[in-house]
Amino acid sequence: MNTSSEPIVDLTIDDDEVKRRTGFISRDIMLIYIFIVCNGDVNVILSRSTSLTWFEEWFAHLEYKWGRTITRIWDGRKVFGISRKYFHAIVRSKYRIERSALESWPPYASHSEDKELRDPLWNVQYADVRVMERDMSDIGAFGFSDPDLQRLTYSKYYNGNVLKGGVGVQLCGFIVAADLWPGGISDSEYHRREGYLQRQEVFAANDLVDGEVLPFTIVLDKGYRTTQSSFHAGGQRVLQPVFAKSDRRFTRDETLRTASVATDRAGNERAVNVCKRSWYIARGLTPNMSPKRMNDAWLTFAFQSNFMYDPVL
Repeated sequence: MNTSSEPIVDLTIDDDEVKRRTGFISRDIMLIYIFIVCNGDVNVILSRSTSLTWFEEWFAHLEYKWGRTITRIWDGRKVFGISRKYFHAIVRSKYRIERSALESWPPYASHSEDKELRDPLWNVQYADVRVMERDMSDIGAFGFSDPDLQRLTYSKYYNGNVLKGGVGVQLCGFIVAADLWPGGISDSEYHRREGYLQRQEVFAANDLVDGEVLPFTIVLDKGYRTTQSSFHAGGQRVLQPVFAKSDRRFTRDETLRTASVATDRAGNERAVNVCKRSWYIARGLTPNMSPKRMNDAWLTFAFQSNFMYDPVL
């Protein structure tokens, strides 16, 4: 245990050190995020699992998730002077708080918030449309000795073992992530089965626009085959590049539509990159690492990134 009377880190830490170790551009922005995920509850903010101060515990957790200066639990133990057991306790408790915030917050920005916060240029094409751009991303994984796990996680597309997670971004720039699944699943099957179609359906039904339900319009690349499953989930529409049959050439309108969708989807690619700026995530799943902790990091860092960076759209 840390026997020093002085905290390892405290509220006097400078912004450069905060950015280097946690990714947040300043101490104040980091404190705002902590306040948000604790829903403003001072008792939750000050709750502790160890002899460290509340600020040290939050800093240790965020530094570990950022994954640059603390890459292993062993590093965290050495930096903060606590045992492996207590460092694990810090990480588990903070993830519980962050996951609780994710479950208590609305999963998406309302249509009125989205329109207010998005770039006005989006209203030229999507003035009265509830848009969600979606894509998939991979998290590398080690080769499993169990043949069933090996088969479930092996992806021909990525030519290796991976976990796959969905990333969505609204036009206002709000990023959301969906659970990690074994990488053997196709993008289309993940889209049908993960559950975000149902969450979007419920959200739209409770966020009426002029007294009526405004379904999501989902912008996807042309690799997805999900038009029917999306429509059956509350009439959600799918906007994709046009498919060309055999060697048939695109018409003028098809070319323009394909180019427009491809341009619009560039923001989703940036959202995926933002979600993987955490080195803990980018390094992938390694032997003896908890898949649940990786999923917690994936979901919470996507949410956290909304308070760390400028909007990607």
